[in-house]
Amino acid sequence: MTYTLKLKHLIIFAIFMVTLLFTASCTRIPRTQAESAEKPVPVPVPVEMMNAKVKFHGDAGKADAKYYFVGDASSAIVPEGYTPLYPVSVNRLIGFMDKEGNLVIEPQFLAIGTSSEGLLSVSIVDDKGKDHLSYSGYLGENGQYAISPRFCDAGDFSEGLARASLQLGIVPETFPIGFIDHSGAFVIPAKYYGHRDFSDGVVWVQQKEHGLSGCIDTKGNVVIPFSYDFKYDADTSSFREGYCFVSTEKKPYVMKDPLPYPKYYIDKSGKKVEQIGEVEGGSFFDGGVSFIESKEAHEWILIDKNGKRLSKSSYDGCVIIDKDMNSYQLYSLIGVEYLLVETYLSRGSDDEIYLFVDGFAMVFTYDGDAKFGLIDREGNEVIKPQYDVLGFFVDGLAKVKIGDSYGYINKLNQQVIKPKYPLAHDFSEELAAVMVENGLYGYIDKKGRMIIEPAYNNADKFKCGLASVQKGDKWIYIDAVGKVVWEPTE
Repeated sequence: MTYTLKLKHLIIFAIFMVTLLFTASCTRIPRTQAESAEKPVPVPVPVEMMNAKVKFHGDAGKADAKYYFVGDASSAIVPEGYTPLYPVSVNRLIGFMDKEGNLVIEPQFLAIGTSSEGLLSVSIVDDKGKDHLSYSGYLGENGQYAISPRFCDAGDFSEGLARASLQLGIVPETFPIGFIDHSGAFVIPAKYYGHRDFSDGVVWVQQKEHGLSGCIDTKGNVVIPFSYDFKYDADTSSFREGYCFVSTEKKPYVMKDPLPYPKYYIDKSGKKVEQIGEVEGGSFFDGGVSFIESKEAHEWILIDKNGKRLSKSSYDGCVIIDKDMNSYQLYSLIGVEYLLVETYLSRGSDDEIYLFVDGFAMVFTYDGDAKFGLIDREGNEVIKPQYDVLGFFVDGLAKVKIGDSYGYINKLNQQVIKPKYPLAHDFSEELAAVMVENGLYGYIDKKGRMIIEPAYNNADKFKCGLASVQKGDKWIYIDAVGKVVWEPTE
């Protein structure tokens, strides 16, 4: 992941969303029609979808089976008693195999989401319908449908609820969303708009498309009036640890001008947190601390919930990261800017992102180029901003870029693996994918020894014992010694 950024590039990416939330599009209505409809008509769900059954391979699919769906945002630790299943794609449909490469669930899904609270969102096509629409539902831990595919939009579960819609639209935000429970029943009717998940017991929603935002609780009660505009704020404008960074901008945004509207933190009653006061920018709280951009000096510092400054130095921005370290977002000079990285992410709830990893937060300074470093929760500099590329520590090592090459350092900022690779990934399960001079990827161990010889055009991190790698135009699975476990058939 490359962090070499020019300031103009930061500004360009200011409204670029790298977080790819899982959605299932089921559109057949022209936008003009959708926008003109005052009261969208719910899509009649075909009986075949309501009664859909998952197609298992062979004699798989026992009622007492317990499967753990491995994905980008899932934990690398398989719970005891569970069988890990890995997604595979055949003829553009997704199914699942076991760790030995045996097909368990036949390829049948158009898309899959992130497993959350024991449920995995999936979408399938209604082959018998004249419009071949797609519908979304949820698989349970036994691989069967826990919630039949009957939604046009099905998000990931957070705090017991998930966004869902029975409406037909161009994108999920086109028609109202509500929130369903684990049975698939609407606890909160589909009468709102938005794409956020519940966090801290509340969620920001809009009463109309692109309207002002307010907060509702898990019962659907409005707890904060609809008076906030999050059009240009990050997905991370959600409550964490009782506080949320907000703005009250209600006029067109002008990129070249400073952000003129008040910005501050509020509590869950909507009251301004006076001890922090107005700020120019802010992240969320993580373990009682948060980064803010001071209104006067326009510098980023670490504070506690009383507004006390913790960091000794100031910075030009900080970095947040998702649960699986697949996506980084950059907070910087004019609010929130997004850092485009080489890996994509289907992220779950807003609760699955962090400022700190293994006790360290990433900060950067800018003087023509961005230089990245790490600080601890007390604000002490662990690694002074000095690297064009810096990863978080995984298995005790962090990747860095020095000159044109990547290597790895330990927590004492000592080089453990000398920089010699054109590209490198974070460690995972004691192995890291690195690119060599011929442009192919292999895997090294923590001593820098090549364990799996470079033979791949692209390579993902190991997860639950397997890694997905690209060889030619095919994506295959290999194990920790490089043995091919699964590859698509012609």
